Amino acid sequence: MKTVLKTNLLFICFTLLICFGISAVSYGQAVVAVDPEESASPGVGQQLTIQLKITNGRNVAAYQVGVNFDTSALRYVSAANGNYLPSGAFFAPPQVSGGKVTLTATSVSGTAPGRGGTLASVTFRVVAVKKSALRLTDVVLSDSNANRLTVRTRNGDVVEGGGAKWDVTGDGKVDVLDLVTVARSLGSRNARADTNGDGRVDVLDLVVVAKHLGETVGGTPPPVVTPPGVDQLTFSPLTSSIEPGQRSTLTITAKTRNDVLFPNAQISLSATSGTINPTLVTTDAQGQARATFSYPSVGTPRVGTVSTSNVTATVVGNDAVKASTTVKVGYFVGFGSVSASGILIYSNNLDPRSIDNVLDSRITSSMPEGTRMNITVLVRSSAGKTPLPGVSVSISESSSEIWFRPSSGTTDSLGRWRTTMHTRDAGDTKTSRFFIVVENQRRESLKINVFDK
Repeated sequence: MKTVLKTNLLFICFTLLICFGISAVSYGQAVVAVDPEESASPGVGQQLTIQLKITNGRNVAAYQVGVNFDTSALRYVSAANGNYLPSGAFFAPPQVSGGKVTLTATSVSGTAPGRGGTLASVTFRVVAVKKSALRLTDVVLSDSNANRLTVRTRNGDVVEGGGAKWDVTGDGKVDVLDLVTVARSLGSRNARADTNGDGRVDVLDLVVVAKHLGETVGGTPPPVVTPPGVDQLTFSPLTSSIEPGQRSTLTITAKTRNDVLFPNAQISLSATSGTINPTLVTTDAQGQARATFSYPSVGTPRVGTVSTSNVTATVVGNDAVKASTTVKVGYFVGFGSVSASGILIYSNNLDPRSIDNVLDSRITSSMPEGTRMNITVLVRSSAGKTPLPGVSVSISESSSEIWFRPSSGTTDSLGRWRTTMHTRDAGDTKTSRFFIVVENQRRESLKINVFDK
């Protein structure tokens, strides 16, 4: 008997020696771990949140962590920075690619004050209740001088939930094996052994299992009702035009299959040219999010398209749901009423930067026969009212009572083209009309009454 006790004592001492040896080797090395190490999967359509914990961290000012997950079991929903880095740390938009989401954050006010805490949290939506792994890759810790710090990682697992919590082994019956499994997990946060769901494994979990010893766990679980997800995105406006150097606000609306507005949906944005800001948005309570599209200024304005940008919106974690809009960038001449068309007609050589005494096509002007009027045509872009040089302009009359010299030309550097209107002997008062053609597009202008002196 003494020999057996002596042997067991030696074995325990040897085990402790190994454990302390490993701890000594690991001392001073930061550890980034999935917490909890084992998570019980909720039902399909429900959300599962895990945390990325750091222990033994020193002089940490920034982190990068890649979380790899099984896309047949989980779908990425969102991520948030934790409380480890100092307040105000910059948390970059998460980068999602297939079954991997990469989280990056950096402090802007020194290093983390503590040795341990939460780097970040990640939320997934369950698409299938099954066992799957959560693996950490490309983990980088940095100090405030951009020096890499030594780090180890601990991965995690998602296990099937279902059944009674006290059937820890999941074999359909509650027996001594369930007690042993809980006993081995005492002091941990093993979700499978946490039978009372308080977030830790202790003697209370043993009591729960003991209470149900001898029971058989069975029956059909209740059906899982899958909550609706985002099934459609729409842009407003569907198409738009801006000038170089301008901005345009785009609105994205997220809805379910039944046209119900969907709040808190994360949407990533990209553009083939120009800039979209921000590139990651979240819908509000009305299911809408907004972003700004802009395009840099160019040189001398010219009529026509500078660039056509396709802006695409995609639901984060579901690449199949997306929408797009087209933004045309350039200088365009509009047609319609004088005030909205981008074409202004000035009499008596007025300064084109002034809008006084602009002739309006909605009224009729009168001139005595045998006189003339100097007219300046200013061509401006319809969006930004930018004067457009080098634009072809021609003018013609509907009757012989009036005529123009010159009758065609191009606008100058300030977008102006000048001509002189002459009136002939009309006899009785007669009405004539003249027309302006800009870039081969005809626009009706004002009526002229020519009367006998």
